[in-house]
Amino acid sequence: RPEFALNQIASVVSHYALAYPAVRFSLTLDADARSGRQALLTSGSGDLRDAVAAVYGPDVAAAMLPVQPGEGPIAVDGLAAAPHVSRASRGYVSVYVNGRWIQSRRLAYAVEEAYRGMLMVGRYPIAVLHLRLPYEDVDVNVHPTKAEVRFRDESGVFGAVQRAVRVALLECAPVATASAAPSARLELSVQPSSPLLWEHARALERRQA
Repeated sequence: RPEFALNQIASVVSHYALAYPAVRFSLTLDADARSGRQALLTSGSGDLRDAVAAVYGPDVAAAMLPVQPGEGPIAVDGLAAAPHVSRASRGYVSVYVNGRWIQSRRLAYAVEEAYRGMLMVGRYPIAVLHLRLPYEDVDVNVHPTKAEVRFRDESGVFGAVQRAVRVALLECAPVATASAAPSARLELSVQPSSPLLWEHARALERRQA
């Protein structure tokens, strides 16, 4: 279906934009770039925050906290949203391993665990994380599209991701523990920065529901 195809294209382009912030990406809704609706345009500045602003909007980019690599063979860096900026569904954690975009429910869960006690029930984080580790410790031949990988040390990678994000949250945005009850603290339900990416987000939330 056309809508499904557009959502898939938007997903791929936006994830590549977050993978390579030094590359300028442009996505136009119609084939004719002169009359088409521009859905995404990144600056190619090399700043991951700029790429996040193009994909999710400036409000999200401003609320992103830096994730710094720690010691050890598994380096994790990127950006994670402050707890007051969240989504109503999963699917907004983007993970890259040695420059490759992967889909990993386990690592997405590691990020959710890092936010434990900081998000309201039913809210989920936004994060863009780049992992770097020895190539021999990653098996990319476990999925036909290379979208999934297997790590030699699965628990080590899980722990590295969880710790890196948790440290960023505690150092940059200490917050009170959240509960299941409604809170007076405002939680922003942020939206992507363009109509096409918003359509992709809505389709994703319907699938996650």
